[in-house]
Amino acid sequence: RGVLSGSDRGFTTNLDNLDVVNLLTETQDFAALPLIDWRVTPDAMRIRGLLNPEDAKMFDEQGRPTDPKLVSARIPVPMFEIVNGEVGNHALSFTAGAYTYICTNGIGGWGDDKFTSRWTHTGGNDRGEKIQNAMGDAIKSARVASNGLIESFKSATAVAINDAFALLDTWGRKEGLLTAGQTRRAVDAMRDETSFPGRNLAAVVSGITLAAQDESDMDKQRDMERAASRIMYRALRSPDAANALAEA
Repeated sequence: RGVLSGSDRGFTTNLDNLDVVNLLTETQDFAALPLIDWRVTPDAMRIRGLLNPEDAKMFDEQGRPTDPKLVSARIPVPMFEIVNGEVGNHALSFTAGAYTYICTNGIGGWGDDKFTSRWTHTGGNDRGEKIQNAMGDAIKSARVASNGLIESFKSATAVAINDAFALLDTWGRKEGLLTAGQTRRAVDAMRDETSFPGRNLAAVVSGITLAAQDESDMDKQRDMERAASRIMYRALRSPDAANALAEA
């Protein structure tokens, strides 16, 4: 895409998705991270993986859990997501999140637990080397952010939610974070055996992230996953307000 020059693959004007894949495979810090899911096409790219290499032993090669304790606990593990924007934002982003291992559900960070390293596609022929050199520190920061997100999810398991639909309709649909259809699908997904069990905030989050997998558009899926964490943090700050919605 465009006129590329300055190295074997280019890098002077843009980093296309193949450029990014080549950079990542040659980056030692990144090569140590197990991959969960990837979509790389000429028009879109998203790569997800585990931030802690030791977590890989709990999954098979298809990303399905093999550790009985992980399955029963349904607590996420630290995750990263890489997105490249060939057009539009013209940047490579490395973002922290949490992986719930079912259908590659992800939770996007929000507030204090939000972390993204972003490298634009401008800056000369050495931009590839700059990304490679910065990856180690980005991974360390992402681990801190992701661990905070998971601790918040654990706290959410202890917050009772009497009326999940009222919560999602008021704090999700009416505030533009979710559509009416997404709200209904999220409530239905809470009943899935893979979601966190019970009438609690963690179950609401699980329902949103599971319903997000029905979105064919990766941007819409990512928006739903971020909405899950935004609603989670709001309810953690005001659990009484979350349950008061059922009586409104």
